[in-house]
Amino acid sequence: MKNGVQQSMENEALKRIRQSELIVNSIVWMNKNLFKKYCQSQNYYYTRDVNEILGDASSKAVVRFKDWVGYDDDDEYLKRYYYGDEYPQKIQLLSEYYKVN
Repeated sequence: MKNGVQQSMENEALKRIRQSELIVNSIVWMNKNLFKKYCQSQNYYYTRDVNEILGDASSKAVVRFKDWVGYDDDDEYLKRYYYGDEYPQKIQLLSEYYKVN
């Protein structure tokens, strides 16, 4: 009797697993088909940014790209460490520099 009950429980568990696999596989299939259908719109979206960067247009993507290029410049890195007693003098020099510019 235990074998029959245990066997039916295993069968039910297998049915649940197969159903969940079918659901997962159908979701994967649906995502693939949606991607194939709409992938050209994504390509256009990213191609537009690349064309704007190459054309040096005035857009958000070009400004962001130029900022990233500027951050990679060696002048953006810290040249040395500053100690606590040097801060007041540096802050004063920087504030004077940015008032003029």
